Amino acid sequence: MIELRLAHRDDLETLVPLVMAYHRFEEVDMPEPVVREAVAPLLGGSDHGRIWLIHHEGKCAGYIALCLGYSIEFAGREAFIDELYLHEQYRGRGIGRAAIQEVVRQAAPLGVRAVHLEVGRENEAAQQFYSAMGFAPRSRYFLMTRYLDGKE
Repeated sequence: MIELRLAHRDDLETLVPLVMAYHRFEEVDMPEPVVREAVAPLLGGSDHGRIWLIHHEGKCAGYIALCLGYSIEFAGREAFIDELYLHEQYRGRGIGRAAIQEVVRQAAPLGVRAVHLEVGRENEAAQQFYSAMGFAPRSRYFLMTRYLDGKE
């Protein structure tokens, strides 16, 4: 149904508009040069993670990014599905589900012991979708962030 293709440097011109569209959707204010800089370390796969273009019936439907880290609590590598974006016409057709399943499958050989993701508190539809995919809220914990570059 879908093909995930690892994004490489020559995919940057396809990928950047997708990331910019996702950021508009999520109201993330990030200038294009910063998007390019942020995406570059994931291209071709690295210790930082992977980013894949999602193809459906030969057309680029979106992308999914997996960023890698390490956790003592999980006794090894952990990963975040950092971003998942599908063009609107591809949503609700099982493509996102298939992409997540494939990324989780590809994470295991990388030594990943847990995969996390964030979802908006008010986005109940997305919460139900991710719950159905096997993700569960960690109600004992609350994600908190401190920016080191002066951002809010």
